This record gives sequence, structure tokens and C-alpha cells, in this order.
Amino acid sequence: MNPVVESAVLTALEHEAGAERVREIVGRYLATLEERLYFLRGALAAYNSADALVTLRGLRRASTVVGAHQLADLADSLEPSLRRGNFRPARDALPELLQLAAGTKAALTPVLGTSMVTTP
Repeated sequence: MNPVVESAVLTALEHEAGAERVREIVGRYLATLEERLYFLRGALAAYNSADALVTLRGLRRASTVVGAHQLADLADSLEPSLRRGNFRPARDALPELLQLAAGTKAALTPVLGTSMVTTP
């Protein structure tokens, strides 16, 4: 696993729910990642803090489940300023957010084709 995804989280999830369930969760996460980023960019462009917060919270929760803690932490760090109506930190963080999302996608995509998440 890439450091943008903590493999221990996926391993623990696999032990708890099974490899097939992990693939389902990761598949669903990857299927919605681009959509979440699209909605976030739109909410920030429209200065819509409510939609931006809902999207960031969903991104944070989903990223935490798959072990993408860097992405989850960044999303979490942007919430306080958005709650105060300050869009600048979130807009400034978009390139980093997109880069972390791309790294997360690259790290998780191989999970979809494996029979086991656990590494030797």
C-alpha cells in the first residue's frame, strides 16, 4: 500500500468483514470519489458553505473507512473555516486535495483486483 492509505485499516476491515466486503467498500469509495470532488469544487465556486461542508464531511468519513487518513485529515482541517464562511483555505487547498485524491485512488485501485488485502 501507498502511504496515502494505511494498509492496517484495510487489513483490520478484511479480518472483520472479509476480503470481498473490503473490495465492495473500496469500489464504492472509488466510484464516488470523483463525484465528491466535483460537488466540492462546485460548492466552493458558488460560495455555498452548506454544500461544501456536507461534501467535505462525507469525503472525510468515507476516506477514514478505507484508511485514507491524509485525505480525511485535510478535509477535516478545512471544516472550521467553512463553518465561519471563509472559503479561502478550502479554495487554496484544492490542489493538495486533488493530489491526495489521485494518490488515494492509485493506492486503492489494486485492492479491487486482489483476493486478499493483507500483505505478507
